[in-house]
Amino acid sequence: MARPSLTSTPAGLTAAKQALAQKGLTQVKLGQELKCSRQPISNFFSGKAIEQRLYLAICDRLDLDWQEIAGLGSSAVAPTSIDRQIAPTQSPDIQTLVKHCRDRVHAEIARRCGPIRILGLNHPIDLEDIYTHVKVLEKISAYRWQTVDDLMAETKIDEERWSLGKVNLTRIAGIDALDTYQRLILLGKPGAGKSTFLHHLAVECDRGKIAADRVPILLTLKDWVQTDVDLSLLDYIDRSYKSDISIAEWTQILQAGKGLVLLDGLDEIPKAQSAKILDRLRTFVREFGDNQIVISCRIAAWEDTYGFERFAEVELADFDDEQIAKFTDKWFASKPNGAELAISFRHELADNPELKELVVTPILLSLVCLAFEDLGTCPQTRAKLYQVGIEILLTKWDDRRGIDRAPVYEWLSTELKVKLLSQIAFQTFQDRQYFFAATVVERYILEFLAAEIPALEYVEIDARSILRSIVVQHGLLVERARDIYSFSHLTFHEYFVARYLIPTPTQAPPPSSIEILLDRLDDGSTWREIWLLAVELISQGDLLLAPLQDNIRDLVISNPALGKYLRDEIPNLVPELDKIQPKLSPQACLALRFDIDFDLDHNRTIAFALDPRSSIFVVASFYRRMLVKMELTAAIEKAESDLQGATVKTANEAMGIAIEHIWKERAQLSVENRRKLEDLTSQFAGKDDSNGLAIGARNIARDRCRFGDLHHKSEAFKIILKQYYYRVGIIVECLQNRDCQISPKRRQELLDALFVSNAPAICQ
Repeated sequence: MARPSLTSTPAGLTAAKQALAQKGLTQVKLGQELKCSRQPISNFFSGKAIEQRLYLAICDRLDLDWQEIAGLGSSAVAPTSIDRQIAPTQSPDIQTLVKHCRDRVHAEIARRCGPIRILGLNHPIDLEDIYTHVKVLEKISAYRWQTVDDLMAETKIDEERWSLGKVNLTRIAGIDALDTYQRLILLGKPGAGKSTFLHHLAVECDRGKIAADRVPILLTLKDWVQTDVDLSLLDYIDRSYKSDISIAEWTQILQAGKGLVLLDGLDEIPKAQSAKILDRLRTFVREFGDNQIVISCRIAAWEDTYGFERFAEVELADFDDEQIAKFTDKWFASKPNGAELAISFRHELADNPELKELVVTPILLSLVCLAFEDLGTCPQTRAKLYQVGIEILLTKWDDRRGIDRAPVYEWLSTELKVKLLSQIAFQTFQDRQYFFAATVVERYILEFLAAEIPALEYVEIDARSILRSIVVQHGLLVERARDIYSFSHLTFHEYFVARYLIPTPTQAPPPSSIEILLDRLDDGSTWREIWLLAVELISQGDLLLAPLQDNIRDLVISNPALGKYLRDEIPNLVPELDKIQPKLSPQACLALRFDIDFDLDHNRTIAFALDPRSSIFVVASFYRRMLVKMELTAAIEKAESDLQGATVKTANEAMGIAIEHIWKERAQLSVENRRKLEDLTSQFAGKDDSNGLAIGARNIARDRCRFGDLHHKSEAFKIILKQYYYRVGIIVECLQNRDCQISPKRRQELLDALFVSNAPAICQ
């Protein structure tokens, strides 16, 4: 005899899903708490009949009235007869019609969700070949009540860098949000993957992998407007899906709640038609609210006044490391040695935090993947990459999709938009205001317009509307909390600062720009990025590097002790360096000698940039310091042998090889150093922290043996050395950049002046 069972009404099912989310539960966790298998829990949330005992237990755990959820009325009592069983809510006729309609829409879903074109790619690719499962935030980041200080603390990476997109909010899989909420507003930034997610849902439904008892209906809302704005949504569905499904059958399907209705691009509806379209959408929801409905919209364009009260709102989250890995695995899968390419790509991202911060949306990640394919490495000329990314967001993304948005500031050309964003960037960046109030941005907008377009002084300018339009259309500024904004990426913020300082790349920069850059030389890594980007942007790199070289010369002249260190001490340190064969470049040798005991730069950045074979000395110096009886000449020979065939790009990689080899010869270590090294390797065993391991090993080695006497110098002198080293580092990195436009002769002159006390003056 059948066990008594119960089934939820559509309204009850919605209430149950919302209660599940509010309690922070998932279906899996609920099943674990109730000690039952996943199937009955899944059946409950799919609107299928389940055993009444378990049905009552689920409702009790969710603090729900089971009578209301089952649609039995508040006066109902729990059924007791074992013969009672609630009939399924759908008749065989509906089941047959659903199957009929699913068969009929298959070809149209395949057409709408077929191969897609990615900006920059010269051929279409299948959606599923690149699709990466998305994650969403159930709490919208822009709705949070947070201060600028809160956001700065949340997004801080280290003392000098912030990841503006870092949000400490819980993420759930996008498909789980679909299971939880019957009606959903999907919000996201431009290029975040909203349309792709809806296409994926349509394909998965068509294949029967999700919502197998529903008919997938995917529509682009701007196409509705272009077809006939006076059509009801039901009529538009009938006209749009060219199949032999009659309007009566569509009505029956939707009245039974058997549609998965996916509506893409609410923000793409022209302002003139938005009121009429929204009214028809609300009517559709009232008439056919039992269907599963998902509407996508750019987050900055979403307004509470749209009137979809019965919809839950979620925000597409930026890609995390796991999603980046899956996307890149798929991207490179069809390429020769695709798996190796994907791994190499991610390793380079890990070593390039500025670039990694950029690739958190599919549109920008695909841009960097394309560049990697062409170059075989991640782009070192970041300004060009950022410029392309900004062009995509500023103009190409909407143009490619045929979207003509409301002309809130149509009188502002693309050139002036870039200039406006550059001024906002500079004004905020110079005070390290990475997050700023809306009123601050509005003031900068008004000041900019007053200066650039004086005729507007007689026109009442709505700066808030202009700000919102910039956020909606381009996503280059984003709302991080209520009325607090930032650039979408710190890299874009830095790029626009460089554009402000180099307004016309083909002309000499204004003297004020050079003065600002020189004044900020000691302000840390953030302004270092501005220097590098500015040199990439300008058509004559020496217009910036010559003043920087003069600044270095002045630093030496004003600090005689620094000149003496460069002239008398550096050339005489560790003569064995000259015995490395083939010889290291003279400048790399000077860089190694300048910081012989890595007091200033653990990574030996300048030496490696000048000559990657500096790894030989990194390994040799470690051997000499750690092995009791080994002289430096022998250590160099051993390092050359141990590194033979190894591709070493950083000092950390070199140290990893050195530690591995010296561990095999630990019998030659002193008892104390052997114990220290054992403790260190145990501490980092199983951890992916090559930097921490390398630094720890260097410290052990340096404590045992020093080649120089910098540790005896005053702290004031060390500060001067750091300032000198930092400036030289900017010159070296600029010269390594393929987009630094400078003659070979002048390039060599700059190299010859590194780490010497008599560098000539350039600017008179």
